Amino acid sequence: MIAIPAGLLPLLEQARSSAAKRRISIALVGGSVRDLLLGRAPHDLDFAVLGDAVGLARAVANALGGAFYVMDAERGTARVIVDGLTLDFARCRGATLDDDLRGRDLTLNAIAIWLPLDGSMPGQMALYDPLGGAKDLSDKVIRLASPDAIANDPVRAMRVARFAADLDARIDPAAEMAARAAGPRLAAADGPSAERTRDELLKALALPKASAAVDLLAALDLLNIVLPEAAARPPATLRAIDALLEQAARRAPRLSARLAEPLANAPRLALLRLVALCASASPAEVERRGRALKLSAAEVERAKTIRARAALSEALRDARAEYRWMRAAREAAPEAALLGMALDPAIAEIGWGLLEHFEARYAPEVAPRPLLGGRDVLALGVGPGPAVGAALEAVREAQMIGEIATREQALALARWVIGV
Repeated sequence: MIAIPAGLLPLLEQARSSAAKRRISIALVGGSVRDLLLGRAPHDLDFAVLGDAVGLARAVANALGGAFYVMDAERGTARVIVDGLTLDFARCRGATLDDDLRGRDLTLNAIAIWLPLDGSMPGQMALYDPLGGAKDLSDKVIRLASPDAIANDPVRAMRVARFAADLDARIDPAAEMAARAAGPRLAAADGPSAERTRDELLKALALPKASAAVDLLAALDLLNIVLPEAAARPPATLRAIDALLEQAARRAPRLSARLAEPLANAPRLALLRLVALCASASPAEVERRGRALKLSAAEVERAKTIRARAALSEALRDARAEYRWMRAAREAAPEAALLGMALDPAIAEIGWGLLEHFEARYAPEVAPRPLLGGRDVLALGVGPGPAVGAALEAVREAQMIGEIATREQALALARWVIGV
C-alpha cells in the first residue's frame, strides 16, 4: 500500500470520477508513482487510460478549470495544467495496462496505481507492479522493463545514467550492455530527434548529482556522442562549480534561487553545466552546439555569453571594467562568474566580487533607473543617431560606477559627450 498525499487527492478524484462517468479504466503510472514511493512530491501526474485519453483529459480540464492541450492526437495523448501541476493522459500502449508497462523504459517507471471506478479515492492505494519495479527501487538497481526497451528507443540509454546517478543505484548488467550498444543509434541520421536528446541531457544536468550522471554517460560511451565538445575536458569543471555552490550558501545566498529559475528548456543551472562541459570550446562552438541541440534562441545566446565572459582577470577590480563586463554578461553574469572561478580557482576572489556587486547593484530588480532617456538627449539639440546612444551609455556607465548621481549631472555629461 502507498499513502496518497492529501494535496493530490482532489486531482486524482476528479480524474477518477471523470473516468468513471465514461466507464474508462485509468491508472496513475510511471514517475508519479515512483516519486510517491520515494517520498518526493510529484511535479506531474501521468495517467494510462484504457480508452479515449484525449476526451478524458478535456473533461478533467473543464472540471478543474485547467489548460488543455492535445499532445499527439494519433497516439492519444493530452495534457492538463492546473495550478502549475501537469497532468498527462495517454492511451495505453497495447490492449492492457500490462502491455503498457512492459513497453516502458525501466522497471522503476513501470509501476501503477489503479484508480477505482466505484467509490471515491481512498487515502491509501495498492500498487500494481507486475515487473517488480518497487523492489528494484528499494534495492537501488536500474533494470530494463523489457529486453528491447533501449533497442526500441536509444534515448532511454541516457535515462539509465540519469536514474542511476539520481538514485545512487547500480545498473543491471543487461541494462548496461544495452545502453552501451545504443550510442551509434543516438548519433545516426535516423536516430532520435535533437529535441529528445537535449531534454534528456538537460534533465541529467539539472540533477543535484549531475557530475555523477555525466560520469556515467561518459562510462557508457554516450557523452562523446551527445556532446562531443565535452571530450576535451573531463567533468572536473562540474565538480568545481558544485564546490563553489556550496560556498555560495554563505557568500552569495541568493545564487541558488537564481540558478533554479527556468529557461525555455531547463533551469539556469543545467545550462551553466552544459556550457561548463563545453568549456574547452570557443563561444562560437558553444553557439553551434546549442543550435544543434535545438536550444531556444535565448538559451543559445545565454550559453554563448556565459562562455565568452568566463575569462576573469585582475582588471575587473576596476569599477569601469567591471561595469563593461556586467553590461556584456547581462543577466548571465552569475553563471559567467561561476564558470570563470571554476576554470581558474586562482581568480576566485574576483568572481566572488562580481557576484556580490551583481546582487547589490546590477541585478534587474535592484539596478537603479537610468537618469536619462533618449528624449532627454534629443532635447539637448542633437538629432537622432549614434550620438544619442553614445551619450546615454556614457551617462549610464558614470551612474553605475558612482561618478554621477543626479539628473543635472547626467545632463551635463550628455552635453559634453555630444559637444553642445
